[in-house]
Order: sequence, then C-alpha cells, then structure tokens
Amino acid sequence: MATTQVLMDAALTRAAAAKDADVADLLEELRIPSISTLPERRQDCLRNAEWLRARLERLGFKTEVVDVIEGGLPVVAAEWNGQPGKPHLTIYGHYDVQPADPIDEWESPPFEPEIRDGRIYARGCADNKGNHLATLKAVEHLFAAGEPPINLRFLFEGEEEITGESLPRYLRANGSKLKTDAVLVWDGGFDEDGNPTLATALRGLLYLELPCTRVGSEVWRRTPSTPSPGSSGSSRTAMVTSPYPAFTTESFRPAPRSWRTGRSTTSGTRKRY
Repeated sequence: MATTQVLMDAALTRAAAAKDADVADLLEELRIPSISTLPERRQDCLRNAEWLRARLERLGFKTEVVDVIEGGLPVVAAEWNGQPGKPHLTIYGHYDVQPADPIDEWESPPFEPEIRDGRIYARGCADNKGNHLATLKAVEHLFAAGEPPINLRFLFEGEEEITGESLPRYLRANGSKLKTDAVLVWDGGFDEDGNPTLATALRGLLYLELPCTRVGSEVWRRTPSTPSPGSSGSSRTAMVTSPYPAFTTESFRPAPRSWRTGRSTTSGTRKRY
C-alpha cells in the first residue's frame, strides 16, 4: 500500500486533472431546488438524496436512504470500513437549502448556476452543497489513487434549514452502530483574507425570552443640572416624563437566529457572527 504522503500527492494530482468534471457535478447538484421549507419542493429534496446515494454507491460505500419520520426528509447514511483497526471519520453535510427569496435581487436564476469571475453563483453553493461535495470528491480521488487510509462514514440530512428531527432521532436510535473517532462538519466559509476556515467547535443555538415591566406614569431620575420642583435648588434632581404608553408587562421575543446561517427567521436580514 502506498504511504499516506504518496497517496495524498496522487489524489491531489488527480483532483487537479478532474477539476472541470468535478465542477460539472457540483453544478448538477445545484440545479436541484431542494428547499426543505417548501412542501412543493419535497420531491426535489428526495431527488437530491437519491443523487447523493448514487454517487456514494459508485464509490463502494454501503449506502441507504433512511426515512426516519413519516412525512420528514430522509437521512443519507453511507459506510466504508475497508481499513480494519484504523481510525474512523464521520463526515456531515446537508442537502437542503434556504429559499431563494427575494428572487429579484439575483443577477442570475438561483437554481441555474452561473460562473462569474471564477465564482459560482447559485442557491446552496456555499450552504452546503459546495461544502459536502468537496469532501465527497476528496474521497473519490483518494479511492482512485489507491484507497482512503482510514474508515469513512457520510451522514447527509435534508432538514438542517428547518431544524428537523430526522437526524437527531436517527442518531439516538442508531448510536451503538455509529461509533467514530472524529466528525467533520464542513459548513464553514472563508475569512477576510480569502482563506478557507475550519471550526474546531460549534456553539449551538440560543433562544431568548426577555420579560420587561415598566411604568406608564411620570417618573423621577437624578440629574446633575436641574433642581427638583419645590426644592430650593440645593437638591439637583429633575422630573422626566416617560415617552412610553402605560402598560404593565410585555414579553419581547427576539427573532431566533441560527448559528448556521446568521439569518433571522422573521425579518430575513442577515448578519455574520
């Protein structure tokens, strides 16, 4: 068997030669409008799951598309254990994408990928199809150069954008069969200098409800400039009238934001954390 360095060099050489074919595969997947939030796109989501299954089976992975919840979107699970006793790596990805609204802000149709100035413009390219296809292609080139030096598993879900339950339930039900040494979640981007980033930890989600009670009548506040009514001026206080209408208690619910996308689920604005 080739050493790891020889194997890596051979895989990288093959990847460079196959760049056009690999990009063509990415463009093909990007044309699938697998929007998990829209019921009318359910069949497209299922088509994307089968698209991934076919490519993983072609590489020799034992692959299945698992319907975990009735009416949910399936988990694509693929396993290759050709290196007994060697470490095991699980690679995560998701095949569902965000809606493409507002459509009129796209310079090209969101599901008709277009390459401009060396960049691919399409919905789902950076979240998460470009990411997971990069890992799949890396494994493909490792197989072509010899075979991967470790054991591998792919887990693709179709409900990441809707915080679905299919993958968590699949993991809980099959935990004893899913032992692994490491998990690669390739859902990052590039830094300000254009370098690819690799996160070593994720913070998860935070939902916040803030109850707030305030008065609706005139209130007093200390101030260093104005004497209070009826005083001789030695006590430096002033009266301030509340600009708010009278009420007792309100609950402010900030729009939940996902660490995955930085998208507000209510306003549609985007912010990078």
